[in-house]
Amino acid sequence: MDQVNRLSGKDPMSKSWENDDMVIRAWFANISRSLIQSGITSANEAVALVQNNFQGDEKSIFPIIFNIELCKLKQKEENSG
Repeated sequence: MDQVNRLSGKDPMSKSWENDDMVIRAWFANISRSLIQSGITSANEAVALVQNNFQGDEKSIFPIIFNIELCKLKQKEENSG
């Protein structure tokens, strides 16, 4: 989240496409983690809950990011347990 805050400020890269892409992916990861913490474990269910906020290509990116975050959580649980 610190990286998102830093790049959305006065950094010269803050107006670049790469920055926009990174910020979108970071926000999707945050949304994904929130949904996972609330008990959502299916990308389809997650998309259904937030699809009204999507425009264009985000519909194809969000499920991928959600599944990545779900896998990271499962791996973290396996490593700590």
